[in-house]
Amino acid sequence: MWLLSGWLIYNFIDAEQRGTFGDMFGAINALFSGLAFAVLIFTVSLQRRELELQRYELESTRKELSRSAKAAEIDLRLTALSSQISAYSVILNPSSGMKNRTIASILLNEDDVKVKLVKALTEIEAIQEEGKRG
Repeated sequence: MWLLSGWLIYNFIDAEQRGTFGDMFGAINALFSGLAFAVLIFTVSLQRRELELQRYELESTRKELSRSAKAAEIDLRLTALSSQISAYSVILNPSSGMKNRTIASILLNEDDVKVKLVKALTEIEAIQEEGKRG
């Protein structure tokens, strides 16, 4: 189509009239150039807005991962303390049926075990308070 119209203009319109004919479309050319520039500015604006949203989401994800890691650390500490408390309870309870109770009694006397048990319970309470604040 474009080739045919170009061929028709070139063969049937003389050189002087072709210049005038081309000048007739100058306003449309300027209109499309301006429109293309406006679309370019709009596209840059959209990309900037998307980048801002992406930064916000990334920051939110980073904060959530930090909270999750902190919760996992607290959970690990509580599990370790819970295991210690269970072990101390078995040592202190004579009816627990623990084998080799005498070895545990030699290594730890009851007062030491009670002190460690209270210390572990106190640490659990401190961790729980820390979790409530954080």
